[in-house]
Amino acid sequence: MFRSYYPNGAIENEGIYEMGKENGLWKKRNIDGSLRDSSLYDTGKVTMSTSFRYYENLQVQSKILNDFANTKFRRTVYAMSGKVLIEDTTAEDEDKVFTKVEIEASFPGGPDAWQRYVTKQIMEHADQFDDNDYGTCLIRFIVDIDGKVKDVTAITMVHSRLAEIMVNAIATGPRWTPAQVKGSYVKAFRIQPVTFTSFK
Repeated sequence: MFRSYYPNGAIENEGIYEMGKENGLWKKRNIDGSLRDSSLYDTGKVTMSTSFRYYENLQVQSKILNDFANTKFRRTVYAMSGKVLIEDTTAEDEDKVFTKVEIEASFPGGPDAWQRYVTKQIMEHADQFDDNDYGTCLIRFIVDIDGKVKDVTAITMVHSRLAEIMVNAIATGPRWTPAQVKGSYVKAFRIQPVTFTSFK
């Protein structure tokens, strides 16, 4: 029996090893105890898995079932009442990175919070800017389904100090609110403009 824990003592991951390989049912939990992933293993190979996402009150929002042995996929999305809103057996793999979404990923707190965050980053490095840093820098990155940011890169003003500072600020900053398609969070690209204007 294998079991790992979060720093607060809650169970993170548990399952059985046989001959050094995962076998049978394994469960991964969030820090609040809710089930994140339930997988069936056959001597180290996943044959079936179900992942769960929740509303803030820990009611299940969506459930994704992958039956790898029979190449079957099912996504079920629930309303707060528990009613099934969507049942989809043709959806794309959840690891797909979307370029077109219904609701874009957003900075936590909205545009005003983003503006404050950008201003803070610029003010902290104001003495490092020169004339090449004035303008609008477009930064491209991926927001994962849990809001984590990755693959951050500047696509304009590439060699400017502004680009360098804001790429680092986004990569190490807070989690974003993920993009949505058909009522579910998805992994998606985001292009975020950052404008620095001279006050001279």
